[in-house]
Amino acid sequence: MPLKVKGELAAWGGLMGYLSVEKADTYNQIPTFGKLPREGVIALAGHFLGRKHKHIDRAAAAAAAIAGFKLGEQGFKISGYDDDGYDDE
Repeated sequence: MPLKVKGELAAWGGLMGYLSVEKADTYNQIPTFGKLPREGVIALAGHFLGRKHKHIDRAAAAAAAIAGFKLGEQGFKISGYDDDGYDDE
């Protein structure tokens, strides 16, 4: 991934952080579903709306990364391909 794309992802993430703090009244109106944070909703909407627009698609990617971080912070576990539910110890 080129450096300018990484920079754009970071900028979108920074914008979402700014909006969540400075424009909290508007940002908090975004619905959530279960444990899915608002960034997850933004990521899903951006995925569907950004199919033909690369900047919206990149904003969705940044939102998905932030949502994944917040889910992990809450203790939510995402099972992987080789997760059989047994400890290998």
